[in-house]
Amino acid sequence: LSGERLLDVGTGPAIHNLISAARFFPNITCAEYCQENRKELEKWVRGEEDAFDWDPFIKYVCGLEGQSTRNPIAELALRDAIQHVVFCDVREENPLGALNGGPYDVVSSIFTLCAVAMDKTDFDGIVSNVSHLVKPGGMLILVFDLEATHVSDGTVSRPHVFLEASDIRQAVRNSGFT
Repeated sequence: LSGERLLDVGTGPAIHNLISAARFFPNITCAEYCQENRKELEKWVRGEEDAFDWDPFIKYVCGLEGQSTRNPIAELALRDAIQHVVFCDVREENPLGALNGGPYDVVSSIFTLCAVAMDKTDFDGIVSNVSHLVKPGGMLILVFDLEATHVSDGTVSRPHVFLEASDIRQAVRNSGFT
């Protein structure tokens, strides 16, 4: 899995799911709806002193990948690879708006599309909108909570559209993927 450009949809304020990606994609775009999350990402990319410390996560991933956990290269590589932090609204036909910048070799979304969908029909539309950002022959990587009715961060519980694996496969097929 590699290419020139990766788009992560719904990055949130977090970079943990992109740590490995920098080794394979020199150009990463983080797309996020929430302005506060985008600000946090930008602070980390710029190396600001008050940015969240992702170092323990980076060391952990480096260890899993057989790299030295004391090597700062992974952090620097990710900072360099994140070229853009942009607004994204997955309910729009063109989720990135005028900043499209697509198509991308790989588009990933980790737990986002199912978390923002109101129902299965809304979910199908969201998957379709995001799929337009993948170049022909590219890859769409989606991670979901299956058969969940709520998600919780330990403090707040939010409703979650109930999706079975067959619902996800159908939405992806309807968007032109096999």
